Amino acid sequence: MKRPKAVQQNQIIGAINLRFRQETALCRNLASKDYHADTGARSLEAAVKRRVRTAVVRKYLESNSVLHDNGHVENYVIDIGSQGEIAVLNA
Repeated sequence: MKRPKAVQQNQIIGAINLRFRQETALCRNLASKDYHADTGARSLEAAVKRRVRTAVVRKYLESNSVLHDNGHVENYVIDIGSQGEIAVLNA
């Protein structure tokens, strides 16, 4: 008998495929708004977590009121709007 996998408290169960539209514009926007020379790449990592990951998690939770670990994969497109906002769209 298999033991169930331990799940961390804030872990979302499920699979997500991400595609990026306007990848260069997204990177440029993150760098221009969030890059700090004193922290270097860590500032960009924090920006991706704060801006991109948060937007993806919100979209995922909007479309999945019940979470199942059944192999279903959500497909999203990450885009950037004209005002620099991160948009997560269904693919």
